[in-house]
Amino acid sequence: MDQSKAEKLGFFFPNNNTLASRALYDFLVDYHKMVDLFYFTLHLAHSADEVALEASKALILGAESEDEKQKHQARIDNPERAVKKLHEFKYLNSKNLTINTVDSFLWFVSAAIQSAMKAKPEIVKSGESVRVEDIFDFKNKKELIDYLIDRKINSLSYGGMSKVENFIKDSMGVDLFPVESDREALKIFLEVRNIQVHNRGFVNRIFLGRVKKHPKFSFIEGKRTHLNFDELIYLTDVCVRTAIDLDTKICEKFSIRRKRYSTWFKGSVSKKPSGKKSPR
Repeated sequence: MDQSKAEKLGFFFPNNNTLASRALYDFLVDYHKMVDLFYFTLHLAHSADEVALEASKALILGAESEDEKQKHQARIDNPERAVKKLHEFKYLNSKNLTINTVDSFLWFVSAAIQSAMKAKPEIVKSGESVRVEDIFDFKNKKELIDYLIDRKINSLSYGGMSKVENFIKDSMGVDLFPVESDREALKIFLEVRNIQVHNRGFVNRIFLGRVKKHPKFSFIEGKRTHLNFDELIYLTDVCVRTAIDLDTKICEKFSIRRKRYSTWFKGSVSKKPSGKKSPR
């Protein structure tokens, strides 16, 4: 991948004044670290090639044999060895970004729903039931509500994105996706993540049946697939913007505290260890 292209296009990241709940902040931190690792690896490969090239240019002048001279000349003629080697791992890098971003996004959605439920417990109480004998296991009402919330989140997590979306819409009165195109894009992101986790990235009929045809993507049954750089840019952009939009709607509707991203960040880095020794 060309470094100038990567820097020009870049992954989307909101500015430091973006208002965020704690859940959104944690998601953005995870996302930022994943992107940083990607660019750090790319930078290391380019830096290694630049150092090796300059060294070969200097050493070839003092080469004492023809073999040594040819060795340095080969490096000069082929200056992007590390970058080409990194390119061999494009599938793995894409897979890591895809799985980690989607998993972090799904965690955020669950955390956002939990925050709304805690702010307005009647959301989770509606339609839920608890056995009489189980009620005596709880010390107070808060423990019972926390149990119902955990049970509901667990149920939603196994129901897929459509079940989560319906619950957010019907029980919370909030739309998960602002536009239909975002729903379709995120569906593709999730399904690519699923076949990479469960089918080593090989496209099958189940995958094709779940993913609608899209002008930006092409999948072939039986072929191993991964998202290229442009596709990752597009899908992570949709993912982050969807998270910010959902966070804004839920926080405003249920009066959940938000702070600027920079404020959350300063608070996290300013915390220092207490200095107390661990008990032995």
